[in-house]
Amino acid sequence: MNPLYIEFKRSQRRTLIVVLCLAFTAAVFDYFIALNQRIAQQQTLLNSAGEDLEHQLSPLVHLMKVLKADAELSLITEQNVDDAKPLTGMQWSLSEEKPDAQLSEAEVAMLQQLAPKLQYGQLSSSVIRQFNYVSNNGVWYSTSEGRSAALELQSELYWKQKQQLHKLGLPDIRMHKVDAAESRFLLAIPLQKKEQFVGELLLDLDLGAMLKLVAKAQQGARVAVLDDVGQPLLTVDRMQVVATLPKDIHHHSDNLKPLELLQLTLHLEPLHIASISRELFNFIGHMLLYLVTLLLLSFYHRRRFKTKVLSPFHRLLVHIDRLRRGDNQGVRNIPADWVQVFHQVEQIRTGTEETQNRR
Repeated sequence: MNPLYIEFKRSQRRTLIVVLCLAFTAAVFDYFIALNQRIAQQQTLLNSAGEDLEHQLSPLVHLMKVLKADAELSLITEQNVDDAKPLTGMQWSLSEEKPDAQLSEAEVAMLQQLAPKLQYGQLSSSVIRQFNYVSNNGVWYSTSEGRSAALELQSELYWKQKQQLHKLGLPDIRMHKVDAAESRFLLAIPLQKKEQFVGELLLDLDLGAMLKLVAKAQQGARVAVLDDVGQPLLTVDRMQVVATLPKDIHHHSDNLKPLELLQLTLHLEPLHIASISRELFNFIGHMLLYLVTLLLLSFYHRRRFKTKVLSPFHRLLVHIDRLRRGDNQGVRNIPADWVQVFHQVEQIRTGTEETQNRR
């Protein structure tokens, strides 16, 4: 048996194992490099979306802080109510113990002073729907002239939730969600008079419209806003406000970015996110690509070795066997690269015959 052929068969099996290992390793490295690039790209998109949302919220927050400063200054100076300038809008009591409660004179004077600024602020932005004020004694004031059932329900829900949250402590300014079926949110800021809370100034805004602008800038990506405990407040999916919010949205992805202005967290999920099956197919595709490339390279070297080494060596063995039997000539069509080796074999035979003849 040709030992060179035996070693050739062994090297074939070992080469196949090495090719499989190299293809798998290269596919794993390539997959994780691509995954890292996708994560970096998603983080860039998330940062961009966060900056976009904060850019929209920044004027509103600044406006609320300016109104807070003016309102607290009016409360401290204790200005008198201007009877010639009646307070526009509607007010009603939310407290069951005090159904006839009214705003104090200081609060009425404060709202009279803020009325032009509230009207101008309401017209300055399309996301601002209206301004409201709720006092600590349960009186709700709205700048709108009409008292609708939806507004009454909104005020009652806010008052009940405010009583529960007040025990936990509230930040200076916060986003408050009243109704899960609506995209209307209240931006609340407390008002103080000599370190005592008097009430809260509320900005009714359309957060859904703001998130749609963010999603539009991100090619229709799924955008969600979460509160400080990770519960989703509002989600925009494919440029539509989602009515049923997923409770485990923070488990879908780690693409979360806390906002600096408010205690909110932004979640972004690209529109064309790869599923697990797609990721698996991508990995298999990369592995097959490397495997085919390495197999072609292996087959090329195998064929070259077989043509340039193994076949000429087999012909050399046949040549030696024929010369040993006493034939005048061995094999014909000697490979060009092996001519010298075949001549050396013939010289050995000639030298052996001359030595025997001398004896």
